[in-house]
Amino acid sequence: MKKLLFIASLLVASALAVLGIAYASGLRVFLFPTRSILPTIRPGDRLAAFVSSWSVGRIKRFDIAIIRSPQGVAGVPASEIWARRIVGLPGEHIRVTHDAIYVNAAKLMLPHVMAGQEFILSDPRFALKLDIQLGADEYYVLGDNLSHAIDSRIFGALKKRDVLGYVFYIASKGA
Repeated sequence: MKKLLFIASLLVASALAVLGIAYASGLRVFLFPTRSILPTIRPGDRLAAFVSSWSVGRIKRFDIAIIRSPQGVAGVPASEIWARRIVGLPGEHIRVTHDAIYVNAAKLMLPHVMAGQEFILSDPRFALKLDIQLGADEYYVLGDNLSHAIDSRIFGALKKRDVLGYVFYIASKGA
């Protein structure tokens, strides 16, 4: 009985150590109720993400990033945690037309989840940011569900400080 208790204690201690290391390395799990990045992320899906300063430096184009909503933009809730797709990287020039996105004047080949959608919203509440030069610490982000996403078309460039990390695994609600 003592041996069984010892083994159980070792297993619990090992599991806690692994969880502690994962947490310390920036591993976080998020649950998003939004439709802004459908069909990639559905309401109720769980996202595993690395959220730390080192993970932001590893972000690439088309990664799904965990971001903090920008402050001071009319119609945008401040400091919420969102998931958005990285489209523009620091220093790039982004131009959005009805059916394409250009990065430094070259047409961008988009992920299939964004293909065939209209990029320009016709919502009169917003002055859209469709032609923008990104600074050295700025990103351009879009939701995959373009007709329902509040993203860089509305709030412009996203500062690096508002990019918290990137998603590396999506667990579907039904999975």
